[in-house]
Amino acid sequence: MRADLAVNVDPSNNTYPAATASSVSSDSSTNQAIDGRMWFFPECPNGWSPNTSDSSPWLEVDLGSSQTLGSIELYLFADSSQYAAPSAYELQYNSSQGWQDIPGQQSIPPQPVANGMIRIAFPALATQQFRILFTNPANSLQMRVIEVKAFAP
Repeated sequence: MRADLAVNVDPSNNTYPAATASSVSSDSSTNQAIDGRMWFFPECPNGWSPNTSDSSPWLEVDLGSSQTLGSIELYLFADSSQYAAPSAYELQYNSSQGWQDIPGQQSIPPQPVANGMIRIAFPALATQQFRILFTNPANSLQMRVIEVKAFAP
């Protein structure tokens, strides 16, 4: 069984992994995007959403120490009334030269989808921090990240 290197079931302890974001809507939390819970029900809100005024939203995960990663799983929520999948996303890592796109990414499926898994695989890469840059949905709906998971190769 693979271990999720990004999960933190008790982020109130100020332990790692830790999530931060460009902004946070009032009904969400960055911690909920790495807490291991995956609820796709509007009546049980869980996850992170940026403020509606955030034109360049991003979600960052700090693993606490350098880890070798080989894939990221992204889970998004949509309900067609308040939330929609983002139009696009970019996966980056923090290197000695700053934030850079992770090379050799292969995303399945290739476009953002909601209420399911997006798996982004790449050649083994050692990093302490990664982030996902999002392009807001084309309509006026919000986006919601239910969970982000990180795995060794």
